[in-house]
Amino acid sequence: MILMWYHKLLYLVLLLLLYLFSALYYPVFSVYIFWCAALFPIVLWGMGWYAQRHLCASLYTPMQATLDATDAPCTIQLQNTSILPINFAYISVEMENQTLRSVETIQFRAVLPPRSTIQVRCSPNDIHCGMMQFRLHQIRCFDLLHLFSFRKKKVAASNVLILPAWNPYPPASALSMTAPIQNLPPEIAQRTTDPEEMIDIRLYQPGDSPRRIHWKLTSRFSELMIKTYNAPVPVIVPVGLLYSLPSKETYAGNTLDAMLIAVTDFAAHLFARDMAMLLMVYTAEGTERSVIRTQQELLQQLEVVLSKPPSSDLEACRHTMENSGDKLVVYTAPAHSISADAILSMESTQESLCMTPQNASDIVNNVWHLIFM
Repeated sequence: MILMWYHKLLYLVLLLLLYLFSALYYPVFSVYIFWCAALFPIVLWGMGWYAQRHLCASLYTPMQATLDATDAPCTIQLQNTSILPINFAYISVEMENQTLRSVETIQFRAVLPPRSTIQVRCSPNDIHCGMMQFRLHQIRCFDLLHLFSFRKKKVAASNVLILPAWNPYPPASALSMTAPIQNLPPEIAQRTTDPEEMIDIRLYQPGDSPRRIHWKLTSRFSELMIKTYNAPVPVIVPVGLLYSLPSKETYAGNTLDAMLIAVTDFAAHLFARDMAMLLMVYTAEGTERSVIRTQQELLQQLEVVLSKPPSSDLEACRHTMENSGDKLVVYTAPAHSISADAILSMESTQESLCMTPQNASDIVNNVWHLIFM
């Protein structure tokens, strides 16, 4: 805006000097030269207005993106269908993290040749987990000399869900052998499933697989004999998520990211061993429980969780968790908002372990050692 007014003032000064020069030295052509210089901005205005009328803008976002995504979660496509170039086009994009209730606005410049299409990728400076909404606020086009501007309001919005990146579990040899964790439920500190073992022999029934025929016994009897096996009992590990952030949290995005990354990393270890996770999300309103067996189910559940902003009443969420009576293996919570005494009391009453960004790797390694070794 300031640059545009400087250009207008400079052009008026040059126009005045041109008029004085032509009036003093070439009085015959003074009127002609002056009107040519005066009509030139009108021509620029008409060219700029025509070009911006033929400017089309679209906004594209994927359904989901991750924190470590190499591609930007938003792509803006600009198409100039006119025969005139657009030398300066300033695009304003408003980005709102509806989960964290934070808004950021970025602006960038684009140059569009005649009858051309370009794509511009944009992303927030600090991307965090949550439901992100991108809004193409407006496009402002300028003429060649920056004398006039044309605003093109484009009310376009699109949502994208930002989730933690799914990291594959490390091999057992890469895990550190640390001290064992106390107070784990006995049904968790054991192997997840037993291998299938033959437990009985019965007569053949229609629909049985030929692979289960016991040929040695069948050769002794006149009827087909079928082997039956015990079905592995899946182990469900209870995991709690204290879905709350303090109201005066300075780095709320980093805290929420660390909590969700701890959940996904621990889930990756469980799913790799065919174990299920009972995810319990504690809020001020109550508790939501869901049994999750695959990565896709976990991402879908996190989408439901992130559709609502975290509670700012941390004490109410803790009260919900303490009164639930759940037996947890691990739970994630803001590290700085829970005292050591509170952690010890929860461990003694609920047999649970607090997973924070500082001790997440040690917790996973220890629980891995107790469950799988």
